[in-house]
Amino acid sequence: MAEAVPCGHKYDEGCIESWLTVAQMPKPPQFLNGLPTCPLCRGEITHLKVKGNTNPIQRPAEAVAAANGVLSDGQALILSVAAQNLDSVDDLIENGDISEYFLNLAAIRAAETDQIEILQRILANGAVISDKTRGFALEHAARLGNREMVQLLLLNGQIPIEQLGKSVELAAEIGRDDIVELLCNQGEIPKENLGFAVVLAAQIGRLDLVNFLLGQGSISPDRRGLAACRALEINRPDIAAAILRTGSIPKERWDQILNIAKQKRFREIVRILMMPSATSILIMAAVSQFFLFSAAQSMIQA
Repeated sequence: MAEAVPCGHKYDEGCIESWLTVAQMPKPPQFLNGLPTCPLCRGEITHLKVKGNTNPIQRPAEAVAAANGVLSDGQALILSVAAQNLDSVDDLIENGDISEYFLNLAAIRAAETDQIEILQRILANGAVISDKTRGFALEHAARLGNREMVQLLLLNGQIPIEQLGKSVELAAEIGRDDIVELLCNQGEIPKENLGFAVVLAAQIGRLDLVNFLLGQGSISPDRRGLAACRALEINRPDIAAAILRTGSIPKERWDQILNIAKQKRFREIVRILMMPSATSILIMAAVSQFFLFSAAQSMIQA
């Protein structure tokens, strides 16, 4: 057995060595601060303890040098991205024999680790990057709040709609209304993604972002109700009120919101919930007019 240090998770010696031996893997493990991570907890592995001996783990740059030509150009590119070695990346892209698989993987790794210079190099060298890869990279850029990287990816190729929608959610989660707006300007965002984005914006107390998202399209009643609940939980009745005024919500959400509003004494929310909807008012008005007309007809006939 082998033990990962410092987390202490134990593995079969052959399995963990395969995981850590990047030269033998077509897709290397995630790296944290230049070191491989534990497959279980994703904590940084600094050493590997085997049969009483504790051996240090090589960083990616060291692994490239130690491999001494054993790595393919594609594997070397991935390690160079992990090591943030811009010169090595440039040399490999220009002179190496790198498959589309490794070029796409390198683009994702660069976005994942917030390395816009390396991503620019990969895109500028005419690398064949798939739309799906651009989508994954866009999700990472949105999650990190890197507007410049988001713009770069939007200008280079078509982003699949489902990944565009997911990126809106990720940007909303960190309150980056500028990135959310930039993404929404690319086309119609799926209703489900807009709904989740409203919930995420509400739970971090961003009224401006909530209002912007509500104006982008139809939000499902359940998502509106959930977003209102999240706003009340952080004591933002103003956000809950803005959401509730845009449409109806399911009965179970209505009950949940009413209970929270009563407990926290949010009188305005209780008042909004107790108000008849616009549809109900129109129906009642139509019914009243019908009965008045019928009564008038009866009087005339009498």
